[in-house]
Amino acid sequence: MRPRTSRADKPGPGPFSCVSNSFEFLKEKTSVAKTSPTEFLNQVKAETRKVVWPSSRQTLTTAVMVVIMTGMLGLFFFGIDTLFGWIVRMLLSLAGGQS
Repeated sequence: MRPRTSRADKPGPGPFSCVSNSFEFLKEKTSVAKTSPTEFLNQVKAETRKVVWPSSRQTLTTAVMVVIMTGMLGLFFFGIDTLFGWIVRMLLSLAGGQS
C-alpha cells in the first residue's frame, strides 16, 4: 500500500503559479468580427424596437408606489431609531445614577 502524501509534500512550481496560469488566455489570439459604425447603429435600432416600453399610466403607478413605499420605510426607520434612542437614554440614565 502506498503512503498518502499531501500537496505540501509535492514540489510545485512556486507560490504564485496560480496567478501566472490565470493569464494564459491573454496569450491566445482571438478573432473578433469587426462591425462598421453604421452596421452597429442599425443593430442598436433593431434591438431598441424590440423593447417593450411601459405606458405613461404604468410609469405613474410605479412612481407613486415608490413614493409610498419610501415614505412607509422612512416612518418605520424613524420609529425604530426613536425606540433605540429611548432605550440608550434609559440605559445611560441607569448607569449615571449608580456612580
